[in-house]
Amino acid sequence: MNEMKKETVRTIAERTGTSATTVSRVLSGKAGKYRISTDTEKRIKETARLCGYFPEMKKRSCISGIKSRNIGLVIPSVAENFYSMLSSNIITTNENLGFSTIIVDTHRNPDRERHEISNLISKGIDGLIISPCPTNNEFLEEALKKVPIVQVDNYVNSTKISSVTSDNADIGRSLTNILLNAGHSKILCMGGVECTVNTERIKGYLNAMKEAGLDPRVEGNSYEPEDNYQLFQQVMCSDDRPTGIVTLANGQSLGVMKAAISLGLNIPGDFSLVTVDDNRYMKFVAPNITRINQSIEGMAHTSCTLLNEMIQEGRSNSTSIIRLKSTLIQGDSVAAYHPEPKPDEITVNTQIRLGASD
Repeated sequence: MNEMKKETVRTIAERTGTSATTVSRVLSGKAGKYRISTDTEKRIKETARLCGYFPEMKKRSCISGIKSRNIGLVIPSVAENFYSMLSSNIITTNENLGFSTIIVDTHRNPDRERHEISNLISKGIDGLIISPCPTNNEFLEEALKKVPIVQVDNYVNSTKISSVTSDNADIGRSLTNILLNAGHSKILCMGGVECTVNTERIKGYLNAMKEAGLDPRVEGNSYEPEDNYQLFQQVMCSDDRPTGIVTLANGQSLGVMKAAISLGLNIPGDFSLVTVDDNRYMKFVAPNITRINQSIEGMAHTSCTLLNEMIQEGRSNSTSIIRLKSTLIQGDSVAAYHPEPKPDEITVNTQIRLGASD
């Protein structure tokens, strides 16, 4: 029987069509220092993983205290498209860094979150990436003493725990300004779940309305389409109907769009709509909703890379606050608002036309 060929730096180099030096630099975490391309780095790491060859990583594990090569990922809801996409990107990035990912869904329950984090730490994870419940600040700071933590997307107001998220106040302000610039003054913001991200987006909306000298209006406390479907029906059947709608998540937009259909309303003919995120199904709805797209890939890559640096260097008490910029995707769900003429104006114009015909 032939013995299985022992993998070495040279055999990995042969498999990937690179040099032994390049392989050594990639597997020792020095690809960036030597300007090795991302494609080459990924190819070498994937080949090494498939061959079970990670001697440099094992060596660094002994130095930095890496225990399991497992990263815990704690998110509010696997069912939400945003978090499923974020999780997928985090899993891939961690794999490229030589780590496996253990996912936990907290269902936005603070007690469940604390329990699951304790379980992950007891299993010897090397680090934790979390989009936390807003009430678990003190618990997370205690957990930070045991394992490096990076918050992604949502975060608790702590000066000790690193976080990677979007500039959410700017998102709220930008969405509102899109409608303001189109001439809308009655702008409703559909409020979402209680979390720091949502609070900042609403703050951006409130600031934009204040700067425009207009009265703000925030209603609702859910991201679920069903809840926002019912809320929007109530809003549009009231005497004070908005002409512009800001939603803070795609689920809210779906509820609004279904409610509009049930009421026989047209977007943007009867009201204009803007939202956050570019989830896959947004490309298949009509009209094409004007939206601000967060960099999910950027959040995943930045949070994983930051956590990996903390693990490799054996530090958990240094804090990085990173805010990523988002991009505007222009759709056709916003129209310029032209207020209907008042009854007295209609009468005057009619009299003028009649006089001219005589």
